[in-house]
Amino acid sequence: MSQFGPNSMQPLPFPPDAYATMQQWTATNNTVSNYYESGQRLLKNYATDIDDRTINNIRTQLSFQTILPLRKYLEISAAAPVQLLPPSAANLIHSTAAALGVPEEMTLVALLGAFVIAARGNFRIKLNDNWFEALTGYLLVGAHSGERKSSVIEFFRRVFDDEEQNLQQQFGRSGSQTEERVLWKVLKKMEHDLACSIVENGGEIDPETRTQFVQLEQLRKKIKQRKAPPRILVDTPTLEALAFELEMQNESLGIFEAEGGFWKHRLRSSRDDILLKAFTGEPFVPQTMAQGPAHLRSPVLAICTFVQQNVLDALYRNDELTEHGLTARFLPMFAPTKSRNLQNPRDVPPNLYNWYLRQIRALLRIERPAGADRTFHILGLSRDAKAQLDRFDRDIRQQIDSGLFEHYQAFGNKLAGHATRLAGAVHLMNHTAPHDHVIEADTMECGIALAEFFRQHAAAAFNPEARDGLVFAHKIWKWMLRERKEFFTERDALRGACSHSTIVQVRAGIDELERHNYLRRHIRSRGKSSVCIVHPSAFLPNFIF
Repeated sequence: MSQFGPNSMQPLPFPPDAYATMQQWTATNNTVSNYYESGQRLLKNYATDIDDRTINNIRTQLSFQTILPLRKYLEISAAAPVQLLPPSAANLIHSTAAALGVPEEMTLVALLGAFVIAARGNFRIKLNDNWFEALTGYLLVGAHSGERKSSVIEFFRRVFDDEEQNLQQQFGRSGSQTEERVLWKVLKKMEHDLACSIVENGGEIDPETRTQFVQLEQLRKKIKQRKAPPRILVDTPTLEALAFELEMQNESLGIFEAEGGFWKHRLRSSRDDILLKAFTGEPFVPQTMAQGPAHLRSPVLAICTFVQQNVLDALYRNDELTEHGLTARFLPMFAPTKSRNLQNPRDVPPNLYNWYLRQIRALLRIERPAGADRTFHILGLSRDAKAQLDRFDRDIRQQIDSGLFEHYQAFGNKLAGHATRLAGAVHLMNHTAPHDHVIEADTMECGIALAEFFRQHAAAAFNPEARDGLVFAHKIWKWMLRERKEFFTERDALRGACSHSTIVQVRAGIDELERHNYLRRHIRSRGKSSVCIVHPSAFLPNFIF
């Protein structure tokens, strides 16, 4: 067998010229590789040079732009239709805003809130045989500290506190404690007779016995209501306590405050049924282990609260409440920051304040219609008012179909109902006995204008980018001041200024800074990432706001 055969363990011979050939190939490959790498370095340096020149050009262009101060608060350019209100109401809004040194939008909302609370759930507006709107409303104003929220609420709430105090004094003098003891004895006697009847029937419960059970529960509820002192307003209750408080107060209450404590409770979609039902006056039977069931036939709740904007923001960020339809029932308003010189509230003309007192007291003293079930005074619409509302409803439906309510379609679906309720509130301003009059066309026109006013604020409330831009622009700007960066990326801002946020929120803040000429975005030539180029004068003392 050959020494170099296939089965031999000896290596095959290496051709004498192969090594030289491999050296030549390696040298060629190294030359090509070095040439390629050199070209890549040239391209990279060229791109870097282009980027540097572009950045310098952008900084030069920015230097000719004036830096605009960042907004501290979200501002909505919506004119309040105060001129469409009754003259006394419009003049009261003007004079109160001037006396308290606040924007007229705040006193407008407080006045509307006062009238829907004074209605006390006694009215329903009839739109057709199958469509009724309870005359109430959930008004929510967002304003920052120092905007005199408490002063506005105190001015309009004073009459409610006085009337509630009078009711409680009358309650204390009415001998209700004696009545309560007698009713308790009657209740015990009824329970004993009912138990004996069931025993005699061998535990069977016939229709007559069931009727006695209903009468027993009605008497028990009446005793609980007599025991509870009358109230018009309730402050910062939990949702469970609110349901039982409504049962004690003839199924009608108002919340009229400036602290927002009610909204600071952990609201969940599994617990907000009382707010949903009390907006429309639907039956509701909540039950807890401690207090048992509460039987509400048609509860009606009216809310007007002035809160910090972060409370309002947290409420609209709660996806559970939005999906459940609760936030669509709110009428939000972002208070403008046009503070004026503070005057004495007594500078409000006495005739205007007396008009307000007369109207509110007259509404609070209207008796609820008698009946075995929960009953209401029915407010009708004139033919022209109904035609106006129908046109408005059709216009809103067309706008929804064309996508104009992208972020807040649920609110758009309720906008005609909101307009109706607001027209009802204006109707209460016109009459001390509103159930004796129909809602006229000019009143409906005012209600529609008010609904459009709140709609513009709702568009911002339901759009998180409008709020994020304001909040995160200030966060990124403070970080820029600390770091003194000439340029940075979105990721840099996310890590340095907004570590617990999202890139979408950071972009909203950068957009706000760019709109105010603090920086410009530039897409790099070596990729899709962008760099934010800072204004050359941004860190000068004259431009630090």
